[in-house]
Amino acid sequence: MKKSKTGYLVFLKRLTGTHFFKVMRVTVFLILIGISSVFASLTYSQATKFTLNLRDVSLEQLFEEIQNQSEFNIFYKNSQVNKNRMVDITVSNASIEDILAQALEGCG
Repeated sequence: MKKSKTGYLVFLKRLTGTHFFKVMRVTVFLILIGISSVFASLTYSQATKFTLNLRDVSLEQLFEEIQNQSEFNIFYKNSQVNKNRMVDITVSNASIEDILAQALEGCG
């Protein structure tokens, strides 16, 4: 007895029909919107600005001041950062990246 292939072909037509591709298009569209919204917004660290006027303070005191003015937590290894190094920081409306670059200038 020969099996009919028409039932299998009808199944393939339904599978590759419009419903399957509509679902795939919607899925791809939602993924692209999700990815673009992640990259489009500023992060907290980019948007946070500081105004500091600190003279002859240790790096540890600078880090504490940054933590007090923001939601940042600064972690470092004592073997890599001399927390007793004295620095002068005078910035107005500066990002955390600018402040740390100025404070750690010459540290390697």
